[in-house]
Amino acid sequence: MAAGLNYRYEGLSDQEKHACRGCGLIKPYLPYGENGFLWDWDICDCCGVTHGYEDITIPSTKAYRAQWLAAGAQWKHSLYRTSCLYTALNA
Repeated sequence: MAAGLNYRYEGLSDQEKHACRGCGLIKPYLPYGENGFLWDWDICDCCGVTHGYEDITIPSTKAYRAQWLAAGAQWKHSLYRTSCLYTALNA
């Protein structure tokens, strides 16, 4: 595991591995790579998090999510709105 990072893929379903850590949007690819630490640096269409930057640790992910929710949980690209498995409000 990468030093200082506490995300693990063990025990996660395929769907969870494909989810954005910021909002839960299910991606058609693994945004964090095969092992959870090979970020693609893509920007989430739903919450706008940059994979591997704002969501690199659990505390930073929680802080980003709280800020996004406090701002009204606005979609960054509404074109993709129907494909989201929206879990941020339950986190």
